[in-house]
Amino acid sequence: MNVLEKLKLRLKDNLFTRAFLENLEFNLRPKETLSLRPKDFLIATARIYLLFLGAYVLSNVFVSLFNLGYLNEFGDRMREYYEQGRIGWAMYAMNSFPFNIFLMAAFSILFQLYSATTSYAALWILGEPDRSFARMLGIAFSTGTYFLLAFFPILISYNLVPQSVQKDTFKMSFFLGLNAAFLILAITAQCIFYVRMCRSIFQQNFGRAILTWLGPFLFFVIVLTTNL
Repeated sequence: MNVLEKLKLRLKDNLFTRAFLENLEFNLRPKETLSLRPKDFLIATARIYLLFLGAYVLSNVFVSLFNLGYLNEFGDRMREYYEQGRIGWAMYAMNSFPFNIFLMAAFSILFQLYSATTSYAALWILGEPDRSFARMLGIAFSTGTYFLLAFFPILISYNLVPQSVQKDTFKMSFFLGLNAAFLILAITAQCIFYVRMCRSIFQQNFGRAILTWLGPFLFFVIVLTTNL
């Protein structure tokens, strides 16, 4: 077996491929997840999500090292603003390497908790008899994985794009549109599988499953409008 064949075999069968296929199996055959205890389903989906999240964090740190000079310079400027009281600690951390990467990772986990909590509340409001927060959080982790996967090509493209593209309006518009396409594909996949899993696991019809998926967004809009 030559090196190329070994590489192909490794790409077909590795930790990440197995995790992706396991997650895809949950999405395509959600009824089979009912054979798992809610706790086991949650552990399985959280493990997959954290695996890809950890890979993204490491990839982001590695790629950022190629722009370390600029990142340190920008971080020093943010520290000056923070010490002068012009920005808060959160703004400083979100714009300072490597704190911004770890904060983003923590935020992604908190967002899945928020999504599961509001969607579970939607199940309660809709009067669904079959409710399980562990399963809802598992659905959030499982479908949220597609957002993580979309960030990998975006991360690579943002760090490899030449300066000439950033100065050309047409090329930059195409570049931003390409990255937007990755996010749109991720949102589409997340929506389809979220609704599919809610319908199978919680015995919802299509309309109720859509409302459950929209729960996080609707709650955010309600909070925003009531505080204006």
